[in-house]
Amino acid sequence: MGGLGRAGARRVGAAVPVRSHVYAHVVRVGIVATVVLTSVVALSALVVGMRDLDATSQQNAALGPLDRIYGNLGGAPNAIRDPRAIERALEIMPPTAQYALVFGPRWVPVRTPRWTTSLERDFLKYHLLPRREAARVSDAGWIFCFACPAGAFPDARPRVRSSDGIVLLERR
Repeated sequence: MGGLGRAGARRVGAAVPVRSHVYAHVVRVGIVATVVLTSVVALSALVVGMRDLDATSQQNAALGPLDRIYGNLGGAPNAIRDPRAIERALEIMPPTAQYALVFGPRWVPVRTPRWTTSLERDFLKYHLLPRREAARVSDAGWIFCFACPAGAFPDARPRVRSSDGIVLLERR
């Protein structure tokens, strides 16, 4: 009985054609080459992607808080000409502070939209959270004065001045 007993089954020690060994070897080499090539391409794409993310994070780290929010729109679009005053206010005002917004007669808004009365007021309400706007100016510990006359609030000291006439006052 020297085989498996079936017709056509390969017998132990029977010669396997050389051609099938060559094809099997070519297939194995092809699979290995494909895996290696795919790994190299994936690794190079990962390196390029990480380099791009690093550059983006460095640019983001160089921006102020308002520029991070608005990206390349240049800080606070259409509301505040010099957003550094607001950034500084965010740094020095305590989160529990109450503030008031006072618009002097010389204040010229950057833009007067038709759908709201004051873009500056709406902008500051959002960005100064969790700080709250006081119901009356007399209740506020902090005052944002937009082109107010000098000496309008003698009981407050200026903490921040912007190039466009915004002054942040702190009550004593």
